[in-house]
Amino acid sequence: MAGRRRGRYPPEFKERIVELARAGRSPGSLAREFEPSEQTIRNWVKQAALGAVAARRGGEVPDHGDLD
Repeated sequence: MAGRRRGRYPPEFKERIVELARAGRSPGSLAREFEPSEQTIRNWVKQAALGAVAARRGGEVPDHGDLD
């Protein structure tokens, strides 16, 4: 699987993986079961967290300085 690229994943699939990660599943176990790499799953979780922050701020996406 390493180094192998796949097409885009459907948004519903990403959302489910993020839900599982937030519920306590490790990115490694999710990667083994569902195929995306651990790093891809970490990125999705991070993007989802940034999206939640943006939604709370009225759609404004924070820059790195706002994360402190």
